[in-house]
Amino acid sequence: MSRHGQQARRRRRASSLTPRVEESSNSRQTSLVRRTLAKALPVQRRALVVILTGMLSAAIAFYSPTLFSYFSAHPPPIFVKAEKSANMPFDMVVPSDRTSVPPPPGCDGFHAWGLQQGGVDAGQTNVSLIVQGNTDANVYISGIHASLTSREPLSQGAHVNCQSEGRIDPQPVEIDLARSDQAFVVEGQNAPFGFTVSKTDTMVFDVAVKAISSRYAYRLVVEAIVDGDSETFEVDDAGEPFAVTGDPTSGRYYSWGVSGGWVKNDSGDAPEVVPAGAVLTS
Repeated sequence: MSRHGQQARRRRRASSLTPRVEESSNSRQTSLVRRTLAKALPVQRRALVVILTGMLSAAIAFYSPTLFSYFSAHPPPIFVKAEKSANMPFDMVVPSDRTSVPPPPGCDGFHAWGLQQGGVDAGQTNVSLIVQGNTDANVYISGIHASLTSREPLSQGAHVNCQSEGRIDPQPVEIDLARSDQAFVVEGQNAPFGFTVSKTDTMVFDVAVKAISSRYAYRLVVEAIVDGDSETFEVDDAGEPFAVTGDPTSGRYYSWGVSGGWVKNDSGDAPEVVPAGAVLTS
């Protein structure tokens, strides 16, 4: 090969190596940048967390006394509490396959037994709604209504009840969910609703929430007027909605007797004693 050919070949070879050297240098620089960022980012994140935590702590320390003072200076004008009435007739629909477990004697534990067996109030739910004043000003109770959370087909099962003795004398209120979710005073049928409570007053409303053709879940809402402003106070059944179903049977029901057995009552038939532990048919 001539001298000129050898020189040209060496030049081509040298030129072909140059980009590779530059490429290798760029790769090392890129890798170094990535490692540097990888080390720096966790530090930045930790610093950001520390800053945000400090800002949140400062905000809580600054605003907490104000919020506490506000709620201390603005207590609720009334206290509202709901209790299942313990001295009303208990009517429930209980799944038939669960009725082989008998309730305890008497009516004291009857309702709790029915709930444990998957039962639900039948026909109506009786709730004692206790309203106690908590302000020097008079609070006008303008209404009570049911806030529905669901409506479903009738619950299926055996209709059972227990007749208890004794009553208190509360203010009777009725809500018929088949007609309206608004309450009205039973005495006077649709008479205007309205009662006033003060700080020394405690008023008990005997609320009967009725159902006929569906199963309902609901919460009770007390409507009040305080210093000219309308307010509402919602109550439920220990954190869960109240529930009531219409009667799925054609008039047959079983009464729990003091003798420890059931008395079957059927339309057109004489009462029949059914022993405890028997499966009750709907």
